[in-house]
Amino acid sequence: MSYKREEFLDKLRSGLNRLPADELENVLSYYNEIFLDAGEDREEETAENLGSIEDIIRQIYAENGIEPDGRPTYMVEELKQQQDNMQTPPQPPIYRGYTVKDQQPVNTSRLILLIVLFPLWLPLLIVSFVLTIVFFVVGFVIEIALIAGGVSLIVSGIIELFRIPPIGVISIGAGLMLCAVFGLSFRAVFKGSWKLFAAAINKLVNIAHNTFVGGEPVV
Repeated sequence: MSYKREEFLDKLRSGLNRLPADELENVLSYYNEIFLDAGEDREEETAENLGSIEDIIRQIYAENGIEPDGRPTYMVEELKQQQDNMQTPPQPPIYRGYTVKDQQPVNTSRLILLIVLFPLWLPLLIVSFVLTIVFFVVGFVIEIALIAGGVSLIVSGIIELFRIPPIGVISIGAGLMLCAVFGLSFRAVFKGSWKLFAAAINKLVNIAHNTFVGGEPVV
């Protein structure tokens, strides 16, 4: 069927009523320019060369992400996503650092092995704990000795400055060096002690969890 320019544009405007207003005006202006360039005496021929208006409408809707015979594509995709979410089974809840799916019945074989090896692993655990405490105590004593010796040398050095200045200067320098060593080693000693203690406790917790619960902790 042949159309005049105005008829063609009217049908195009009616069929593209779901386009945004600015986009619709751009489309109509584009096709109006085609007719004007072809000339008034060739309007019907131009309309035939452009093809079916219905096909043009469907193509323009597709290019703008709108389904020609239904809702906008983005609405269809949102509905599909909602349906997919409804079909997705809920994730297992997390309880005290472990997922429910990871919790398993008590591992009997591990429990029996733990009991059988009780005379072996308990002394090792106690020794590890005691060594950690000893390391902490020894480090604490050394740090106290460093700071006490440093302060003592500084005080005695100040006194000696008024009697024998060179000895006083040497004493103060030695005291400052001890204080510097204390400052540098204090954090390392106590941080290392705490790491050893925390590692021992963490290992014990992991052994107990793997034996009585099973599964892996949630990272």
